Amino acid sequence: MSSPAPSPTQALIGRLTSFDFATLPPDVVTAARHCIRDWLAVGIAGSTQDVTRLVRDEIFDRGGNPQATLLGAPKKVSAHDAALCNGTASHALDFDDVLETMLGHPSAPVLSAAMAVGEKIGATGAAVMTALVAGIETESFLGRLMEPGHHEAGWHTTATLGTFGATAAVAHLLRLNGDQFNHAFGLAGAQAAGMKVSFGTMAKPFHAGRAAANGVLAASLAQRGVTAAADTIEAPGGYAELTTDTLDRTAVSTLREDDYDIKRVLFKRHASCYLTHSLIEGLLQLRPLLGSDTRVVSAVHLHVLPVHLTTCNSETARTGLEGKFSMRFLAGLALVAGKASEQEFSDAWLNHPEIRRISELVQVVPDHIGAQMATPVEVQTIDGRMLRACVDMGIPASGRRVLDQQTRLVEKFDSLVEPVNGRGASTRLSELVQSFEHLEDVRTLMSYTRGRAGASVV
Repeated sequence: MSSPAPSPTQALIGRLTSFDFATLPPDVVTAARHCIRDWLAVGIAGSTQDVTRLVRDEIFDRGGNPQATLLGAPKKVSAHDAALCNGTASHALDFDDVLETMLGHPSAPVLSAAMAVGEKIGATGAAVMTALVAGIETESFLGRLMEPGHHEAGWHTTATLGTFGATAAVAHLLRLNGDQFNHAFGLAGAQAAGMKVSFGTMAKPFHAGRAAANGVLAASLAQRGVTAAADTIEAPGGYAELTTDTLDRTAVSTLREDDYDIKRVLFKRHASCYLTHSLIEGLLQLRPLLGSDTRVVSAVHLHVLPVHLTTCNSETARTGLEGKFSMRFLAGLALVAGKASEQEFSDAWLNHPEIRRISELVQVVPDHIGAQMATPVEVQTIDGRMLRACVDMGIPASGRRVLDQQTRLVEKFDSLVEPVNGRGASTRLSELVQSFEHLEDVRTLMSYTRGRAGASVV
């Protein structure tokens, strides 16, 4: 008699426990290195934000064992609290990487958890990198299993699926066996939460920090022997059944040994919700055709998928955080400022008269375009011209474009890290990222992330 097919959870665990750095394909290693570089860049820059400072103050007040580094700070805290604070920091600017299959941000929760525990146990770079792959593959598989219903119901997937991803990463680092892994996922399901209503507030980056800390706790408790319901993800009354109406058990067929979704991670060029990047790029293409005066614009049409309407459709941006989720504000910003870096999400640009005028001219048109990220844009002018563009920023880099992606990530890294770390420590940190998989202990790299006062310059 043939054996029964494994459950989705068991099939996932079987794949995760088989991961070994020695068998990771070179393009997977490259993708993982890009995720690490981007996480460090946005995390170190995000360490200066108010939400990170407030979370850090709370952590300092309660104390704890000095096990892991806080990005941008000279003091070590417990691995759990480092994951909490660094997860918050790396999502504070909303400038971190994204993954379409999970409809969220993969590295903030996963790397914040893996790096904290990696420091605690003195893990090698190769071990942390493999844990990162395990975490992102988990998030992506759960996305294929549960989306789009989970996201459309109002759940913030960086928080929810990110908790499972962080758990998988730490469980892999701690070398949990299959049963322990299953219990760890059960403990992850007992904690995974986060709502899209938090978008545009400090609670959104806190979601990522909480997911990272949840993952550390779930895997660590499972290692100690704490048990939970088996196959929590897809069991009757389990996490998926409670949080999505589009559970797709056939997603198990996507767990292929020769394919890795980490290669599909996308990296932000603009400091806003990634769903807005295609419209920004399209409008930037049209901007030169308007001449030197945007007052010729009489109407702007953005053709978007339904997911845009529930994610980045804030009608009035009152704060920089809200601006990152306002297609109307971003359309005005793209046409007037010609860029959407972190510096543009300020009161000056939010209150810019011409940006406000264009924002009021924007019409968001629900459409079924086909490609997830493609956003056709139209700009009408007072002299009767209709300018059109359509850009799809949802296409992952491949082939020669991977080198272009690395170049952009190095530039992004330098621009975000040097103001916090100083040039010497930032240069050394960048060099260590480039050889991350050869590190004998990730503590070496993390010692260069503490900001000007805490960085070791040699």
